[in-house]
Amino acid sequence: MSHFFPSSQEIAVNGRQILRGPQRRIDSIVAVAGMLSEGSLRLEPDDTQETLVQKLLPIPGIGPWTVGYLAMRILGSSDIFLPSDAAVRNGYGLLRGDSLAQARTIKATELGRMAEPFQPWRSYLTLHLWRVSGEK
Repeated sequence: MSHFFPSSQEIAVNGRQILRGPQRRIDSIVAVAGMLSEGSLRLEPDDTQETLVQKLLPIPGIGPWTVGYLAMRILGSSDIFLPSDAAVRNGYGLLRGDSLAQARTIKATELGRMAEPFQPWRSYLTLHLWRVSGEK
């Protein structure tokens, strides 16, 4: 293997030169990378969604979507649903036959109700809706 993902220290030091997107997102990524590299933030294998909330939500720029996404990806949580995610909304709308314009009008509350029967496997629903959204 000739390419490796940069370490948290490398992102903290050089992230502003390579990251793209809104400045607030870049600031958050660089701040978290700095905290991880200096040890003031530790993400552990035995963390739970609740401990991630406690550790991450106080950090500026980190919100519930990010904590949910990390719980799904890092912790392997099976029951994470992200009803505010645009691709989740669009995927659901496309599956039920909506145009993208119609799908964009779906509210997070409707998505949350739709996802309830899928507990405790809503992470798989989220991934499926992301895939459907990406196909169109």
